[in-house]
Amino acid sequence: FFKYSTKFTVPGYDLAFRNAEYIEVLAKNDNTLAKLFENHYDYFINEFIPYIEKNAPVSASADDRTFFGTSNSADFGITLSLRNQGLINEYWCFSPVFSDISEYGLLESQTTYRICWGSKEEAGMDDYFPNLIKDIRKRGGKVNTWVSNHKIGVTGQTIRTPRLPHFQSLIYQGFQSLLFPLF
Repeated sequence: FFKYSTKFTVPGYDLAFRNAEYIEVLAKNDNTLAKLFENHYDYFINEFIPYIEKNAPVSASADDRTFFGTSNSADFGITLSLRNQGLINEYWCFSPVFSDISEYGLLESQTTYRICWGSKEEAGMDDYFPNLIKDIRKRGGKVNTWVSNHKIGVTGQTIRTPRLPHFQSLIYQGFQSLLFPLF
């Protein structure tokens, strides 16, 4: 019932319960919300990724995988990168809402982040975003950042990078994509 509810807000935040499925820090002080986050996380790690590995011609190498998420899903990707190091080595996180990674240690594997915020973001440009970048770099992550002017988007498009030229985007719960190169 609570999983997709927009009626209930996270205590102390003006965010719906469903945001706690993606943003770990929102779930830390509430058992119900913690279960939402952990169920979502477990599904992603233990069901979604194995399903893709079994049913699509994808590489098992973290070097060949890229995570793409926007908003709440961007935060989920940042948490995923720290909790499951070596699973995916590149994270495209557009407009993360609120990640608190202060409890995580150093990255043990080479991890690249491409983090973008919009020039019209409601908050965070002066404090949250720079602090998040510093925190990731302090842990050993390679971070590339930029600010978008909101004139173009990537929704529904295939993303191509020089390093990983051929991607198929696999939509996950309508908010995030896990990108794997196809062979």
